[in-house]
Amino acid sequence: MALAGCDSSGSSGPEKGDDNGAGTDLPPPIYSESAVPEYTLPSLLTTADGDSVTTPSDWWNQRRPQLLRRFRAHVYGHLPPTPPTVRIEHHSSDPSALDSTALRRHVTLHFTDRPEGPALDLLVFVPTEAEGPVPIFAGLNARGNHTVLPSDDWPVRTIIDRGYGLVVAHYGDLFPDRPEGFNESVYQIHAAEHDTTGRTGSALSAWAWGFHRMVDYAAQTDAIDADRVIAVGHSRLGKAALWAGATDRRLAAVVDNASGCGGSALFRRRYGERIVHIDTRFPHWFRDRFSQYRENESALPVDQHQLLALMAPRPVLVSAKTQDRWADPKGMFVSIKHASPAWTVLGHQGLATRTLPMPDAPVLSRAGYHLRSGEHTLNLVDWGVFLDHADRHVRSSDPS
Repeated sequence: MALAGCDSSGSSGPEKGDDNGAGTDLPPPIYSESAVPEYTLPSLLTTADGDSVTTPSDWWNQRRPQLLRRFRAHVYGHLPPTPPTVRIEHHSSDPSALDSTALRRHVTLHFTDRPEGPALDLLVFVPTEAEGPVPIFAGLNARGNHTVLPSDDWPVRTIIDRGYGLVVAHYGDLFPDRPEGFNESVYQIHAAEHDTTGRTGSALSAWAWGFHRMVDYAAQTDAIDADRVIAVGHSRLGKAALWAGATDRRLAAVVDNASGCGGSALFRRRYGERIVHIDTRFPHWFRDRFSQYRENESALPVDQHQLLALMAPRPVLVSAKTQDRWADPKGMFVSIKHASPAWTVLGHQGLATRTLPMPDAPVLSRAGYHLRSGEHTLNLVDWGVFLDHADRHVRSSDPS
């Protein structure tokens, strides 16, 4: 399909502004639709052998595995292996948190028998008045679990009042956000058996792996409905949430907030942040060979509409911001639009519009899109839309 004419929030919080420090030695970002080059998206529903994908069997047995292999090979690399056991250490439990509306727990997931081995600290909230296991949002935060209360990013009381739980962890527990972070990451669990440089893995794969471990925790916790775990992420952690959903079908749904380049925005539009910007500044987010596409997006054998399609037929919500030009909100919309046929092949409605919605008019179809007025942030308005989408597609129906 010929069409005419991405994000990097700081580890201490969301970035603002248009150029986001792209650097004077890097090409300037494109912020004009007239400057977006013509491009052709790689096919979503054609197999590597050139066959059309027309049935669910074609998708599950041929096309989906092909796409996963290509994203591993060219963009995100391999995930750390699943740990053979996960030991849960309970630190504290408060049954009267948030004015007695929530049970709050602090637990640690240990992935090895070594005291100094990689581990993940979880902060858990579930409603105290729930009758039976509850659906939860699972997310990674960039500032530490101690900052979740109070926080605009994580309006815990609102989430609890709507009948959902929340599990959060700090992304640095999984892979410290710096190029040399591999040596302190969860890849070290099996470092002797696998790549010792980290360049066939990535920080994004390590962070995605953390979402998978939160599903493991949910499966061992009576208060949580492990079949209704919703991955949610903002900015770089939105990228991780998408890759987590692509690689673990146990996740019931995915919510992406402002993930931009390397997340839900199309690489080939070259609008805002591009591969050359993101991979120069954050090479550890991606696997080694991704760098060969820095000024050659058209040679990349995948694009992000295919990543979004890997969620199908589960619910996915792409949430963008009007002033977040760096993350290309239109490119995020075009991406979910061109991912939509995957839902159709699997017998579900995809995106319920073909034209870019007006700001603050969310499209809450199974493959949904929300354009919120404002900057590159995550706030209570966003969460209201996330919860509405979850009510419609996760709580009240079978998300699979």
